[in-house]
Amino acid sequence: MAIIEVDDLVKRYGGHTAVNGVSFGVEQGEIFGILWPNGAGKTTAVECVEGLRSPDGGAIRVCGIDPQRDTGELRQLLGAQLQESELPDERNHKQKQALVELHEANLKLEAALAENAGLHAQLLVQAREAGVLDERQRMAREIHDTLAQGLAGILAQLQAAEQTLDAPPISRRHVTNAINLARESLTEARRTVHAVQPAMLADARLPDAISDVARRWAEVNHIDAVPTTTGDARPMHPDIEVALLRTAQEALANVAKHARANRVGLTLSYMEDLVTAQRQARQRLHKRRVRARRHAAAGAAPRRSVGHRVRTGWRHGDLGGRTGHPRRR
Repeated sequence: MAIIEVDDLVKRYGGHTAVNGVSFGVEQGEIFGILWPNGAGKTTAVECVEGLRSPDGGAIRVCGIDPQRDTGELRQLLGAQLQESELPDERNHKQKQALVELHEANLKLEAALAENAGLHAQLLVQAREAGVLDERQRMAREIHDTLAQGLAGILAQLQAAEQTLDAPPISRRHVTNAINLARESLTEARRTVHAVQPAMLADARLPDAISDVARRWAEVNHIDAVPTTTGDARPMHPDIEVALLRTAQEALANVAKHARANRVGLTLSYMEDLVTAQRQARQRLHKRRVRARRHAAAGAAPRRSVGHRVRTGWRHGDLGGRTGHPRRR
């Protein structure tokens, strides 16, 4: 079956006949070449077959299609490779201009894509640096609020044990407290590395967690600790609850280290648009009286004891996601 049929093709340019009575056929699957000298009309004949030029005589069929009458349908079936990269002079002006504009647009698009890629890479670097900084700050806070307090508690218990070596039961109790503090600190260290919230908050609400902290602290330090919750307790952002819990732990650690108190109160207050954590420590009154008598005997005015108070608060708008450091007053 002939795919291309050319019968008695004629093409003239003015008084010059470029193609005169050419006939040939190309079968399906056949590779067909036209060999004539330069100027013999090879290109003209092929352009007539492609529908690019109109013949002056003869008949052409490509897959049964007339290239002149059914040009659109032919272009769906036929592909051609030009021998030069230029279009015929009478058709190339607008198309060349369009190609130039398209090339310029492609260059601008490539430049924009390159710029966007650079900005994207820069944003990734900045995001990574910000993430690293946030993680360092988180680790620093956790180390201060858990490991440092735990180590301070262990040191205090071991010092107390050393001072009571002549009373083995008391000394053993301090050593046991130090061991328990070391275990708790190790657990918290592991949770810190994996960015997991404290074990006490994982298993209980904030008021219960603070009560548990107060109970354990009281057992270790032999000081009454009274936790109180006012208002309607409600869930908050985990980071805020962690900050409040760490504040309570730090407040108790400071009491044990500095206050010489015999009673500590911890108050967690849920108000309409504010949540506060407060600590109040009552010093041992009998020591204050002894110190006052000593000052009076020496003829000097006794120093006034200063209570300790920590207040941490978040406005209602902070409860959704603010994770900054608590405000201490």
